[in-house]
Amino acid sequence: MANLNLEKDVSGVLRSFSDSPPTHYSVEIQFFSLLIEKYSEDGYESKEFEAGGYKWKLVFHPNGNKKKNVKDHISLYLAIAGTDSLDSSWEVYVDFRLFLLDQNKGNYLVFEVDDTCVFGAEVFVCKERRTGKGECLARMKEASVCKHVWKVEKFSSLGAEFYDSEPFTAGDYNWKIKLYPDGCGEGKGSHLSLFLELASPITLPPGSGLFVEYRFRILDQIHHQQHPSSGKDWFRGSTPAWGWLQFIEQETFRQADKGFLKNDACIVEAEVTVHGISKAL
Repeated sequence: MANLNLEKDVSGVLRSFSDSPPTHYSVEIQFFSLLIEKYSEDGYESKEFEAGGYKWKLVFHPNGNKKKNVKDHISLYLAIAGTDSLDSSWEVYVDFRLFLLDQNKGNYLVFEVDDTCVFGAEVFVCKERRTGKGECLARMKEASVCKHVWKVEKFSSLGAEFYDSEPFTAGDYNWKIKLYPDGCGEGKGSHLSLFLELASPITLPPGSGLFVEYRFRILDQIHHQQHPSSGKDWFRGSTPAWGWLQFIEQETFRQADKGFLKNDACIVEAEVTVHGISKAL
């Protein structure tokens, strides 16, 4: 590792520049601005990686850690994972370094290029060294909005727990709308529950995920208005569906003057934009 211009800040943290990439893990984000709103409170957590016989992850706050009252800064942490398997009195002493890539100079410490950033970590427990691993959060080349309309007829006769729309394509992946007429979870018996779901999550490469912006509407067929909700989430093989347990109250939905249910049919619209994909490096 080549270190230059060593300096300590007021907190005692040693800062330096390195021409070598992080040994253990790195994260490349190619749609940085999209993550700012999504992870402004809790931060983005990387996938787990192993070093020194322990599991770790990086936690990244693009707008600063609000819980620590950090403003006008980026916060980056190394966090140990899988502590449930450790003894109740566990302690792990490590020598670790956190990296930010200066993409103009090609060395690590700071970043400022377009909408992309790269950060990483080295974690040494005693005498240990590993081949580097990481993940890349890549922006889709053409993130166009896909709109799908689903008309659910004979609503009063629906007796199953949930119903799926016909599959539709967005971002080269197949999706479907999942409707729970009597609700599920916290919405059971009081709301309609509505979700966007990957129709074939097994087609995702292992360890990959899709960063998706989605918007649902139930149309008011009388006044031509809408009942919309929107979200941004990561869809993975382990979490193939996101949505709302309490999308709309059943009492409101069934009121004739509201127009959401007309001639025993409702119309659900979904707008789906696949912004990026997380891939293992």
